[in-house]
Amino acid sequence: QPLPKVLPLRPLWFRNRVSSLSQYVALMRITVYRDYKGNLIYNVWPEIATRIAKQLSRLGIFLAVLDKKKMVTEAIYKVVKRVAVDTAMGFEQDITLVLLKSDRPLSIDEIADKMSTSHSHIERHLDDLLYLRAVRKTQEQNKLGLGRPSNLYSLNPSIIKLCHNAKLLE
Repeated sequence: QPLPKVLPLRPLWFRNRVSSLSQYVALMRITVYRDYKGNLIYNVWPEIATRIAKQLSRLGIFLAVLDKKKMVTEAIYKVVKRVAVDTAMGFEQDITLVLLKSDRPLSIDEIADKMSTSHSHIERHLDDLLYLRAVRKTQEQNKLGLGRPSNLYSLNPSIIKLCHNAKLLE
């Protein structure tokens, strides 16, 4: 069957969501390399999200052509989002989603419990997310005011905005 003469439209909401989703995916794809002592080997930066956005946008158009739609739909965006998120596999993304779903900052132990993994494992990945400025760390004194303050982690507001704009949890 031949391709349509006019390709399906990409509505503004789709382009905006793909833009946010692409920036999120670019950040989640980064691997922070450390030496055996845990020191950074070199500075890392996310890939430029325009390439990812172009690929995801084309995927949306292609899926709309296959579905014989004149415009990219919500259902098509859900497929595009799933593909994008699947390309950014890793514990950093898992931690990010745990923090995104939480209504308050979480301790390392709380994150480890939700992910069924060890404290030290989560701590190492949180260090990477802190380096990437995807999360922020605050300290909170325990209720009795005794002992060392607890470190609590939450997403950086810019990451929360990207996730909400991309409708990541929907």
